[in-house]
Amino acid sequence: MISAPFLSVPSPRPAPTVFGTALAIRLLSMAAIWIWGGNEAFTIEDSAQFLTEARHFAAAGTLLGFTPDGTAVFSPKIMPLAAALFALTRVDDAAFAWRVILIQNLLDSLSCVLIALSAGSIDRRFALPAGLVAALNPTMITVSNLLLSDTLCLVFQALLLYAALRLVARIANHRRGEDDFRVWPVALTAALAIAGGTYTRFVALPLSVFLAALLAAAVLWRFGASGGRALPRLGALAVAGAIALTAIQPVALRNQLGFSHYAFSDQSGAHLLYWVVPMARDLSGMQPRQAAQDEARERLSAMIDPEEDVFDRCEAMVTLGWEMLWETGGANLIEAWTAGAILNVGMPAVAINPVVRALPHESFYDASGSGGIDKILSYAAAAENRPYAAIVLASGLGTLVWLGLCALGIRTAARADPLAVLVLLGWCAVALIVTGPVVSPKYRLPLEPALCVFVGAAIRAVFLRRERIPGGFP
Repeated sequence: MISAPFLSVPSPRPAPTVFGTALAIRLLSMAAIWIWGGNEAFTIEDSAQFLTEARHFAAAGTLLGFTPDGTAVFSPKIMPLAAALFALTRVDDAAFAWRVILIQNLLDSLSCVLIALSAGSIDRRFALPAGLVAALNPTMITVSNLLLSDTLCLVFQALLLYAALRLVARIANHRRGEDDFRVWPVALTAALAIAGGTYTRFVALPLSVFLAALLAAAVLWRFGASGGRALPRLGALAVAGAIALTAIQPVALRNQLGFSHYAFSDQSGAHLLYWVVPMARDLSGMQPRQAAQDEARERLSAMIDPEEDVFDRCEAMVTLGWEMLWETGGANLIEAWTAGAILNVGMPAVAINPVVRALPHESFYDASGSGGIDKILSYAAAAENRPYAAIVLASGLGTLVWLGLCALGIRTAARADPLAVLVLLGWCAVALIVTGPVVSPKYRLPLEPALCVFVGAAIRAVFLRRERIPGGFP
């Protein structure tokens, strides 16, 4: 076996190594982007809505979501935590973006430590390699230097996966019949992760629900329905869910008071109707994206009054969206979801790097072609896209190596704990299903904690000697 001495150095506390390495890399990336394009380079199209919400918070003089007279000050379109962070750091304009980017770099470095902890819960020898892989992860580095909510959400998702793996971890002292599982630390950690993720991006809630169901099955599988060891773990899962659901109620109650609708966000309707449905039809070759969007708008206008409130409109959008998905057909949907999953897993992060994005190119969404493969070929062949497309395609070779290491790491990690690997793969599958045919490298971000664990395991298998690494995470 090839030896990697750096990763073999005894270290009682690898967390500082992982955190320090991750932060240094992110700060260097931040500095390079700022030198190249200034604060504006940290923003993309989706940044505008968070800056707008931050202005609302600042104008109202509160981060609680209500003015003293009870008026709501944040929009039901997005969850409030990211905008509150922007307002707290007085970032309501792109000129001050560096403040949030600095905090995001710190949070992303913390995510790297949590990924190392997750890997160490499978096998402590995986911890340091997985943490350093996360520190070098291009997707995490790129997104942490963009003014978005994704990096903030990722730290909660990484925390949730760590709690999940602790929940299903093997009993350390099983030969002596001892069970060192503690209900409250795991329950409170998971509750914080679920509530924080949901307050940041609403999609974190359905992901958490699916993960909870998967974890309940995993606990019963490993510890048995009749054994005394399953009950504390299922209890921790139930307590975490109860605390998290209670913690996120203020958002729904705010909407109940302000709009007479008990709901967390009105964004789901527009996302389904104007993004999921058109991209499902586009990637399957059934109908171009723009034509599908035009059809959706025309049919919606015939269904509702333009003066209806945002949540009535959202409900109509959801109804029409599911109707149009049904009309798309099962075969087309399978093709579109498969193409979306492949693109989201395989598209390199450089595609949204601010420096590369500045090159002349059209949006992939606007590329001509019938179906996913035809769109990719058409996009790459278009003259105006060639420099940008060449860089993205060349970087895609690195993504293939990354995925190859993931495959090896799955095999290696499964030898240590197959159930933990199934939990991580289940999380990845659910994230891809929820994302569907809407494609961007940033949609791979929820997968990265699991992928980094697998690559860390692969590095252990390929580059390290088989002796045990002294130290590691407890």
